[in-house]
Amino acid sequence: MGEPVSYLLPALSPEARFFGVWEYEETLASSNTLTTRRLQQALTEAGARKIFVISRYPMSMGTRYRVGSFGLQPTGRCTVIPGFAYDSRTNLACELVQVTDTRPTATELAPDRDVDFRAIADNFTILASATNADWRSPGPIAVVQQGNEPGCRFRRTSRGKGSKALRLELTCRLADGSAADRDVIPLINGFPPTDSRAVVGSDGQTRTLTACIAEERLDGSNEGADIIHLGLHGTDALPGWADIGPVRLRIETLRWNSDDKLCDGGAVGPAEGAMGEAVD
Repeated sequence: MGEPVSYLLPALSPEARFFGVWEYEETLASSNTLTTRRLQQALTEAGARKIFVISRYPMSMGTRYRVGSFGLQPTGRCTVIPGFAYDSRTNLACELVQVTDTRPTATELAPDRDVDFRAIADNFTILASATNADWRSPGPIAVVQQGNEPGCRFRRTSRGKGSKALRLELTCRLADGSAADRDVIPLINGFPPTDSRAVVGSDGQTRTLTACIAEERLDGSNEGADIIHLGLHGTDALPGWADIGPVRLRIETLRWNSDDKLCDGGAVGPAEGAMGEAVD
């Protein structure tokens, strides 16, 4: 949302209906304006028609809030709109499905399943940020710097029986000549992890970031225990950070699972926070 789309309308079916749900206008369902009432009526009459949101790369949290207020949830299936790019971003048509919830929703992920971000048309709807300023294409590339916290946001299918902790594994690569020794700290629902470790691959560019947090902390988070938000935070206090500039990480895969031993099996070390401190 938020970019001109008139170039696209002639390519749509004559039966298609288009509504602007802009991030900078009162377009939440609760606004009860003429536009929002028309959109609600169109959704009621949609029947078997497919519903898409045309969004900048990737779908921002502002767009999620607005489509979520109408009971629409991303399916995780997005299609690149060819021939149009704006400021290093790509426009996508992301499929939505109607649900009973009328709150900001998140794509549902099962445990022990790798979510692969390397295919541009897949899995972009779980990338989360207040705006799109901290993501770049192609990749996707997370731009981690002061004031930016790119990350992933998803809904867990279920919590493991007897689980004491959540364990997240994120693989990424340094992009655009980013310095290997810049600190990036994972935050889970706004909390630092109980344990974390970043392992550098033999190529010196690949990073596997593992983070663990106790379930009892998630229970008390603003997101709740079912919605998980993994944010990548740049350390503001790092000497010379402003002079060195942002770290750019090309995100590759994400996996989560439940851990009944508070991640104390030895695979996760103390909360070091630095992307370059542990090596194979």
